[in-house]
Amino acid sequence: MHAAGIVGVPRLSGQHAMHAAGCARIARYLEIERPDMVLERIGWREHRIAAEVDGQGIGHPLGSCEATRRGSNRGIPPARQSAPKLGARQRAKERNVMSRVHKVDISWDRRPGGVVANVVFDNARRLNVLNPPALLDLTEAFLGLAREDDLRAVVFSGAGGRAFIGGADINHMANMRHPEDGRAFITLVHKLCQAIRDCPVPVICRLEGYTLGAGLEVAAACDMRIAADNAHFGMPEVKVGIPSVVEAALLPRLIGWGRTSWLLLTAETIDAATADRWGLVEQVVPAAKLDGAVERCVASIVEATPKSVRAQKRLMRRWERLPLDEAVQAGIDAFAQSVADGEHIERMTAFVNRKRG
Repeated sequence: MHAAGIVGVPRLSGQHAMHAAGCARIARYLEIERPDMVLERIGWREHRIAAEVDGQGIGHPLGSCEATRRGSNRGIPPARQSAPKLGARQRAKERNVMSRVHKVDISWDRRPGGVVANVVFDNARRLNVLNPPALLDLTEAFLGLAREDDLRAVVFSGAGGRAFIGGADINHMANMRHPEDGRAFITLVHKLCQAIRDCPVPVICRLEGYTLGAGLEVAAACDMRIAADNAHFGMPEVKVGIPSVVEAALLPRLIGWGRTSWLLLTAETIDAATADRWGLVEQVVPAAKLDGAVERCVASIVEATPKSVRAQKRLMRRWERLPLDEAVQAGIDAFAQSVADGEHIERMTAFVNRKRG
């Protein structure tokens, strides 16, 4: 549900109006009241809303948002008490009942040694733009996936075929008036990107149509990007009076400083062929073959051993932050740990026996 006061959104009455007003205040609340803790309280780890912790009750912005994001039509539910920790698959059943405007669907594909999660963000009638409730829903989804021990990979896509994510909700941003509002809203974008990057298994971004602004930052946070030939990419923020920030900082690592400057300073949109040539995406295929290309990538990941894939992603994240000498040492430590885990023995023994045969 969109926040109250956003252009084009009809007025709501009574309790639902309070829900919508709560959504509009989320970003400001996050800045004032410990954003990290708030996200933890509404996240999958605790299964509680911030209102419980802060004693604010159902009138609190985050308390209001929880009901709105779950699409309740039965009035405002009381703040939930601490619940037993549930797996993401059980929680996904609840998450498929979302607001009338957007939803996050999680489906599961059983594979050898685990499962592959398919995450689909659906705000298709508005090019899958991101507002605070959507950002919170997606962040919670990825935090939940991170807890699944048998998870092998995640495929992240946007519904409708016209866009992966068409950017942040400009209607929402146009109503921001104070620096703390902007700081908190963009922190929500960062928290989603961080949850994706911290997911312990590879996240494959399935791209078709438009990927713009915050959407491109989210795509950059994924481990791999596979695009249809109808995809277009851009960072148009400077044209609407703001800089490109947060995970736009990943772009120079993907495409270099010169091409990053071109994208951010000209705000021009590039096509899939250019994105492929620049290294912004790993593969471009005809739209009709996109699912097949994604499946081949998933199959290659699943063919590897689960622990080694997780160890590799974890090590690569450390490489980003460490000087070269320390990065090399981190790799030595990771290698030694993999030997201690023993996952290699069966695979290497089978390989040696095949060579001898």
